Amino acid sequence: MNTPISSIESFPTPPEAVPADLTKPTSQYKRKAWLAMLGLISFCLLYLGLTAWFLIAAWKLWVSVSVTDEVILVLVKAFGASFIGAFFLKSLFFKKSGSGNRDFEITAETQPRLFQFLMQVVDETGAPKPHKVFISPSVNACVFYDVSLWNFLFPSKKNLEIGLGLVNCLNASEFKAVIAHEFGHFAQRTMAVGRWVYTAQRIATQLVYSRGLLDSFLSGLSRLDLRIAWIGWGLRLCVWAIRAVLDAMLTLVSLAERALSREMEFQADLVAVSVTGSDALVNGLHRLSPADEAWQDAVNFLEEEARDGYKVADFFAIQSKILEYHQRILNDANHGMSPELPESLPDREKYRVFTAELARPPQMWATHPENHLREENAKSRYISAQLMENSAWGFFCQPEELRQQLTAKMLEGLDKPLREESETMKSLEKFYSKECYNSLYRGAYLGRTSVEGAKHVKDLYHCADQHGPLNDEVGLYPESLSDELEKNKQLDKDFNMLDAILDKRLETPDGKIRHRGKIIKRSDLGEAIETVRAELNASSELLNDHDRRCRSYHRTIAGKAGAGWLAYHDSMVRLLHYSDHSLRDIIDANGKLNNTVAVVLADGNVSSSELKRVLADANDLHSSMKAVYTNLSQNVSLPQAIMEGLKYENLAQELGPYELPIPVNENVGQWLE
Repeated sequence: MNTPISSIESFPTPPEAVPADLTKPTSQYKRKAWLAMLGLISFCLLYLGLTAWFLIAAWKLWVSVSVTDEVILVLVKAFGASFIGAFFLKSLFFKKSGSGNRDFEITAETQPRLFQFLMQVVDETGAPKPHKVFISPSVNACVFYDVSLWNFLFPSKKNLEIGLGLVNCLNASEFKAVIAHEFGHFAQRTMAVGRWVYTAQRIATQLVYSRGLLDSFLSGLSRLDLRIAWIGWGLRLCVWAIRAVLDAMLTLVSLAERALSREMEFQADLVAVSVTGSDALVNGLHRLSPADEAWQDAVNFLEEEARDGYKVADFFAIQSKILEYHQRILNDANHGMSPELPESLPDREKYRVFTAELARPPQMWATHPENHLREENAKSRYISAQLMENSAWGFFCQPEELRQQLTAKMLEGLDKPLREESETMKSLEKFYSKECYNSLYRGAYLGRTSVEGAKHVKDLYHCADQHGPLNDEVGLYPESLSDELEKNKQLDKDFNMLDAILDKRLETPDGKIRHRGKIIKRSDLGEAIETVRAELNASSELLNDHDRRCRSYHRTIAGKAGAGWLAYHDSMVRLLHYSDHSLRDIIDANGKLNNTVAVVLADGNVSSSELKRVLADANDLHSSMKAVYTNLSQNVSLPQAIMEGLKYENLAQELGPYELPIPVNENVGQWLE
C-alpha cells in the first residue's frame, strides 16, 4: 500500500496556468444539446398531442351516446378511444429509483477526510455539492438520481457513487481527476437533457415494450366470438401502429441524446483537466482496464472460497494481490501501474498512452468516446500539473475497516466462517501457483487452446521422424515465443476487424480504412483479408508446431520415467482434447443461436419463419449440450487427480439427470432465458 496522504495541504493542488475558456462549452457541444432538446420537445408534443386527442375524442363520443341513433357504433368508438387514451396515461406513472443497491452511504461524520477533499474539488470545479455519497465495491465512479414524471419538471437531487475497486488502484492525482470528472457532470446544465430523455425513454418503454393487463385484455377480446373479436383486432392494430411511430421517434431522440452524452464526457474531462492537469485523467483511464480484470478475478476467487466453505475479510486486498500476480504472469511490472511519462514538458505534451483502433462499433450507439479520443481532448491544450503518487486510500479514514465493512456487505447472507487474511492469501497463492501461470511458458497456455488445431489426438504429436533433437524444457520456451504469441493475437484481431468492416458490423472513425500504414479502398478489403488470413494461418501453424514439439518431448520424458507415467500422460492429453472440442461445439452452437436471436429481434417483431430459425438453432444447442452431458455421465472416466481437484466422488452422480427440456414453441421464451 502506498503512503497515505497526511494533511489537507498535501491534497493534489490544481495547476497554475489554466486557460479561462478551457471548460467553456464548444459550438459542437451547444449544437448537439439543441438537437437533443428539439428532438425531445418533438417527442413530447407528439406524445401529449396523441394522449389529448384520444381522451378528448373519447369524452365527446361518450357525451354523444345519448343523442345518437347509432349507439352501438358510437359505443365501440368511445370504448376504443378511451382504451388507447388509458394506454397513454398509464405509461406516464412510473418511478425509477437511481439508488438501486447503493445502500452503503457515507457521511461527513463517518468520513470527514473524504468529505473535506470532496468539498475542495467542489470549490475548484464550481460544481454543486452531491446530495448523498455512496460507496460500492466496483471499479467505477458515477452520478445517479431518481427518475419519474415529477423529475421531468423538477430537478433530481444528484448523488455520487465511489467504487472502492477504483480507489484501490489509483493514486491521489488520478482519483481526484476521476472525482472532478464526475463533478463536471454535476455542473452541466445539459444533464437535465439526459434526465428528460431518460424519462421520455421510460415512458415510451412502458408504452412500446411493456405488456400488461390492457394487452392481455385485447388478446382475450381478440379470441372471442367473431362478432366481438373484430373490435380487439382493430384496437390491436391501432396500438401496434402507435407503438411503431413512437418507437421510431424515440430512436431518433436517443441518437441525438447519445451524441450529446459523448460531448458531455469530453466536457467533463476538461473540468478534470482544469484541476488536475492533462496527465492525471489519462493515467487513470489507462489503469482502469487492469484494475477491472483484477476485480473480476477477485470476484471469481470469492466464489471459489465460498465453494470451499469460507468467506474472505478484505476483498480489496485480494484485488491488489491479484494485480501483482497478473504482473508476474505477464512478465510486465508496469501492468496496471501509472504510465511512465517523459521528463521534458514538450515530450510529455506529444506523448500518447492510447492508440486509435482500426475500427469501432457504430458510433451512433456509443455514449462514451474512445480512450484515444478522450486523451486527444485532454491534451488538445496541454495543462501541466504536479502528480502525486500517494494512494487514493489516503482520502479515507480507517480504510482497512471500511474495506472490511464493504466486503461483509458484499457477502451478506453467505453463512460461512470468516477466514484469516493470511490463510486467504495462502489460498490465493495456491490458486496462482497453477502450472499454466508459470512465467517459464511465456504465456503459451493463457487465453488460447493448445489442442484446437488437431482433429484427432494423434495429430497432437510429431511423428517419430519429425522429432529432431530434443532440448531441455527451458529451451522449448524461448523469448521469441512471446513475440510470436503477440503477433498471432494481433493478426487475429486485424482479421476479425477487417472482416467486421467488410460486413459493416464495425465502422472506421472517419470512413477511411487504414491498414498497415496505408488507406485502402473498400473494394480491396477482400484481398487484404485473405492476406491477413494467410499470415494468421502461418502464425497459428508455427504455434501449433511448437505445441506438438513440447507435447512430444514431454511424452518422451514420461516414457523414460516409466511407472505408468506414459499412460497417465496420454490419458490427460486425450481428456484435454475431448474437453476442448466438446466445449467448442457448445460455444459454436450457442454463438449461432445468439446471432440468430439478435437478427430476429432487431425489428422488434418475430415472424413464424423467424421463430422456426430460432427453434432450429436452439435445438442444435440442446443436442450439443445433451451429447456432451450423456458422454460425460456414461463414457468418460476422469483420473483420480482430476476428481480430487473437482471434489467429486462420482462424476455421473454429480451431474445428475439431464433436465433441460427440448425447446418448442410453447417454452422457447423461457428456454432462452
